[in-house]
Amino acid sequence: MAVTQTSTGLVTLYVDGIAAASATLHMPVNVSRTRAEIGRSAWSTDGYFNGNIDEVRIWNVARSATEIRQNMLKTVPANATGLVAYYNFNEPSGNTLTNTSTNGGAGNGTLASGTRIASPIRETANALALDGTNDYVSIGSPLSPNSSYTKEAWVYLTKDPQTPQNIISSNASPFWIAGNFLSASNYGAANPIMDPTPFPTNTWVHVAVSYNAGNGILSLYRDGNLVNSGLSAQAYQGQPVYIGAWHNGASNESFLGGLIDEVRIWNVARSGAEIAANMNRELNAAAEPSLVARYSFNMGTPGGDNTGLTTIACQKSATNATLMNMALTGSTSNLVQQKTGLVILPVRLKAFTAFKQNTTVLLQWSTAMEQNAARFAIEHSTDGRQWHTLDAVPAAGNSTSDRQYSYVHTTPAKGRNHYRLLLADNDGKSSYSAVNVVNFEETAKAFTVQQTTVTNGQVQVVVHTKMILSLFSQDGKMLWTRDLPAGSHVIPVTNAAKGLHYLSGNGATERIMIQ
Repeated sequence: MAVTQTSTGLVTLYVDGIAAASATLHMPVNVSRTRAEIGRSAWSTDGYFNGNIDEVRIWNVARSATEIRQNMLKTVPANATGLVAYYNFNEPSGNTLTNTSTNGGAGNGTLASGTRIASPIRETANALALDGTNDYVSIGSPLSPNSSYTKEAWVYLTKDPQTPQNIISSNASPFWIAGNFLSASNYGAANPIMDPTPFPTNTWVHVAVSYNAGNGILSLYRDGNLVNSGLSAQAYQGQPVYIGAWHNGASNESFLGGLIDEVRIWNVARSGAEIAANMNRELNAAAEPSLVARYSFNMGTPGGDNTGLTTIACQKSATNATLMNMALTGSTSNLVQQKTGLVILPVRLKAFTAFKQNTTVLLQWSTAMEQNAARFAIEHSTDGRQWHTLDAVPAAGNSTSDRQYSYVHTTPAKGRNHYRLLLADNDGKSSYSAVNVVNFEETAKAFTVQQTTVTNGQVQVVVHTKMILSLFSQDGKMLWTRDLPAGSHVIPVTNAAKGLHYLSGNGATERIMIQ
């Protein structure tokens, strides 16, 4: 659960990282609170919270939906910008709740009553074990009708492959194993394309199917290799999708028996080279514009008690998944340890930020995991195309705890400064972080757009002086305008069409691309 309030009074409630309600509320002036409480309100007539609670965080900024969703199962850096209070309840005993934020703003808490229990709210390297009887995952309808697509996952089959078992399926577009063979279709069980080689059991196999709506071709891949292709009998129908089951029009059937991990759904037909190049690595979902859903199952305690943890967060969009009929205890029908070596990236980057500090730029980043990591190369560009390395910061090497890093760029260029991290390990493997932009204009800018490419329906803007800010479409039509005070603001653009738009105020204009 989360709630945000902007400086203009817009209040948004989130459930499992998805906005559930939003409205503009009256903002009282200069209200001073002498205390805050977790589990009850300051009004003596209100009841107490009855249940379990964990990972309480208070920020002095309105977090975006993407920031909430991508961090709700992770710890956050103690020095994260805007974090004023962070209670993770990890004290082994006693009645003190430590505020682990290093930014100040709130003190430690005192536990008045209650019991400390083990919590499954954590980020781990897990897969999902399905019992083959009635377990499945419901993920809604992430793809539009007539869309191209790619569906891919890692599968460890334990059930007899002669028995029909679904991987990522909708009614008209199953992706399944039947009669011992990997199969896919856009016309129910009719006219499938099939892998001619029998499907193995008790071994991890990467499977993928792509559909090109332009030419109607379905292509089937196993471990990154094309095994068959053919003309689809019809276009994609845009129906609800299930992991581990097929919906026959009335109920679910043909359940998968085994483990599944790294489920990804794209709205394009990925090439064999793209599938093979990325099947062994975790993707930065925010940097993949054609990725519409990704489920890593990296949550909970592997093989432990995960009762109640039935929502699987989507790392890309608001398409969260729901676990159905699962026991969520023990080694089957539960979250379990994932395939060894599946995550080959040297570093699991949690956060990367860049902020102007007078005439310099402060870069800060944190990691949740490092495996044989060698260094972080800080790269800089003035146009987002040509990059050069500023410096390199040594990595911790091997670590499973949170690590925090920083670097100060003392000579930023006039205008736009682009920053990214090259994360490298000792074996030559590497990956890039997302890009952050900091502006150093010759004259002070009226406002700054934090991310000019918008994928989550919200634009984050820092207004440097009180102004009227307006949003225009490419053809000059005004879509939104508001008188904003100085500070950080979130502008909703969910109703705007995809494509190029302009934010304008105080004589300054910034381009944004809505995807």
